[in-house]
Amino acid sequence: MSNMRERATAELTPAQHEVYEQLLKGLSTRDIAEELDRSEFTVRNHIKAIFKKLKVNSRASLLSASLN
Repeated sequence: MSNMRERATAELTPAQHEVYEQLLKGLSTRDIAEELDRSEFTVRNHIKAIFKKLKVNSRASLLSASLN
């Protein structure tokens, strides 16, 4: 397991972790909202919180860090 995934497991709320897992699949905000039955607004807020907690600033950097 990568260091980023370990941090995600430790630092994210259960709802944020669900969104994080969907981000790793490459899903769009809209697709994540549909998949998890949440509003796009809620998903965007989770994404912002995930980026802040994991100290990344884009989906690309999140994916890159999670794969290493």
